[in-house]
Amino acid sequence: MKLLVGLLLVLGLGGCGSSANSEVTGSESSRAPAQTTAAEPIVENAVEPAAPVNVIVPDATTVSKIVTPEQMSVGDIITNSIGMVLVPIPAGEFLMGSPATEPARRDNEDQHRVKISRPFYLGICEVTVAQFDKVMGMRPSHWKADNNPIEQVSWEQVTSFCRELSASAAEQQAGRVYRLPTEAEWEYACRAGSQTPFSFGSNPEEFGVYGWFLKNSDSRSHSVGQKKPNSFGLYDMHGNVWEWCQDWYGEFETGFSVDPTGPVSSFSRVRRGGSWEHPPRQGRSSHRSYLPPDYRYCKLGFRVALTPVTAGDE
Repeated sequence: MKLLVGLLLVLGLGGCGSSANSEVTGSESSRAPAQTTAAEPIVENAVEPAAPVNVIVPDATTVSKIVTPEQMSVGDIITNSIGMVLVPIPAGEFLMGSPATEPARRDNEDQHRVKISRPFYLGICEVTVAQFDKVMGMRPSHWKADNNPIEQVSWEQVTSFCRELSASAAEQQAGRVYRLPTEAEWEYACRAGSQTPFSFGSNPEEFGVYGWFLKNSDSRSHSVGQKKPNSFGLYDMHGNVWEWCQDWYGEFETGFSVDPTGPVSSFSRVRRGGSWEHPPRQGRSSHRSYLPPDYRYCKLGFRVALTPVTAGDE
């Protein structure tokens, strides 16, 4: 038992709760399907300390001072019916993965050129507890303050959230259909034009300026948008909570690819970004990890994407 607990802590899967519906999967193996261990119960009714005083979550006005002219050429910043702010991300090409010389790289990060052929929108912050509650009528998080990122949600739950939000009258009228970002879109947006290990450069000592992680989190998640954003105006792409992506996990395609979406099927879905319990190396822009789609725990949330409607789509 001691060995099992130690293993869970090393993998970042122990602590405040694991899936009530599936067994824990050690996702930090880079190639093979994860090993299975016994599950821990989710903490559904955690006592939430008082919210920090004077927490201000970034809004459209704040982020309008950060986004690039290229982004604004795609379209306006969106504030939707539940208060989410999404910024346009322009189409483009980038090197996905990491070079062989990057410190802490893993062997599932083979570097290759990817084209994102269409612009898209991405939430500037992770979906919050209050936003999730407005749509789904529940707060499954371990930490339940309104502006904390929602966590303890499975891939299945977050895709259901996207469907429910898209089906709401206000969002239907606006023609907005929400989804998770693909893994390629996520890394492209995280990098925001950079090719360094982090969107802010190569120095892991600067990680705490941009994200909540092992050394500055006080062993918990924090209100979204309290650290510096990247050049696209996106907050918490490094740390706070892991973020589900749309793709099944699998090996990267070799060579040049356009709008990759991962394998047709697999055992696990991709998660990206690291969390409040992890060191900087797991919050690198290229770091890949994965979990079964029914898995839930207190270090795992999501942010939403949408593809803008063009005249040819209507």
